[in-house]
Amino acid sequence: MEEHGFGPTGIPSVPPTEAQRMVEQGALLVDVREIDEFQQIRIPGATLMPLSTLGTTYRHLPDDRPVVLYCRSGARSANAAAALIHQAGLTDVHNLEGGILEWYEEGLPISTEHVAVPSEYLPFDVLEPDVAQKKMENGELRWAVDVRRPEQYETGHVPGARNIPIDQLPYRHNELPRGEAVLVTCDRGEVSTMAARLLVDLDFSEVAVVDGGLEAWRYHDLPLES
Repeated sequence: MEEHGFGPTGIPSVPPTEAQRMVEQGALLVDVREIDEFQQIRIPGATLMPLSTLGTTYRHLPDDRPVVLYCRSGARSANAAAALIHQAGLTDVHNLEGGILEWYEEGLPISTEHVAVPSEYLPFDVLEPDVAQKKMENGELRWAVDVRRPEQYETGHVPGARNIPIDQLPYRHNELPRGEAVLVTCDRGEVSTMAARLLVDLDFSEVAVVDGGLEAWRYHDLPLES
């Protein structure tokens, strides 16, 4: 068995092969990067817990089995491990040396497949198509924006939605109200998720997307305009 080392902050650190062995024996692997990084590439089986949310989400970590944290290069996860040990009082916490970069260089498995992110880590609401449609009908959602290209928009869109392609959103966002809920749609949900993040960054307080986009909307046989 490989010996565990200590990082510059005195935090227990493990090389990729040892981390893999620990996970196979029951350790919890936690990714402390941000959502967009996690969605692009991750270690299979990892639990997302962004460093930016750790102040509240650490309570969900187990105290009866080891926890291995990782980030891109190992720096952020070392800081997270230090906080969990010195401030949260957890004892069996380890940092993955070199992060996911070294894990990849060691030839260990990674995943780039699409993965859903838990809604509690998203700064906007994710609504099932029928729920979004009911909210539009009863007036809870009076604004909808379709962020696809105009030719896609014309093939069918959520009733009443205006078309602002995502590349135009940074300078046309003032066409939408900041004080009301805004529903963002696209084909499958990926582009609307990026647009929703942008609106949140622009201080829109109530933003929602349709889970699965218009593909799911059509699957539920909900009305469209063209």
